[in-house]
Amino acid sequence: MALISGLGEDVVTVANETALSQDAEVLFLFAANGRGGPGVVPVHVDRRDSQKGSGGKDEKMLHRGFRVGKSPAPLLLAKTFGTNKVRRTQVDRADAPWIHGRGQDRRSRSLGNKTVTVFGAGSVGSFVTQDLARSGVGHINIVDYDKLAWANVGRHVLGASSIGKTRRSICRESCELSSRTTSFPGGTCLRCRS
Repeated sequence: MALISGLGEDVVTVANETALSQDAEVLFLFAANGRGGPGVVPVHVDRRDSQKGSGGKDEKMLHRGFRVGKSPAPLLLAKTFGTNKVRRTQVDRADAPWIHGRGQDRRSRSLGNKTVTVFGAGSVGSFVTQDLARSGVGHINIVDYDKLAWANVGRHVLGASSIGKTRRSICRESCELSSRTTSFPGGTCLRCRS
């Protein structure tokens, strides 16, 4: 709370409102620039109502003496920031420069600004689209009006669960799952307007 207090009244207000929520855990992220670049430290504040007390018994800690939801705000804040356990957790970096070059490859920014159009998302185009997304291309347009058929399954990047769906939409969904850094503009297929 001492760190939060030094950031201004608005930040303290948001922290207090978050602490008064009914969530079992509250997550605070502290971000700052350091010697190695920007850094983030997440801190979990455990707000479970039952905690192990002396003798291993569960004790009502947060709302002791009050019904749940009826505890006075100053008391809840004091207990949240004063007596509950705080633990650090790990942050995984997932921005495009890190995913596509661990922050060291200057080409990743250039690739992130590129737009590629793939004509056909069949046995070749589906793999090409996947590779483009994984390599860090920022925007991919997929032009394909066909639906995935049983005759395509053996050669297509996706399997039998996608039979009957448009190849464009299933390639897009698959790429969005595997590469969160690529967008797929062009909401309609050029030929079928789907």
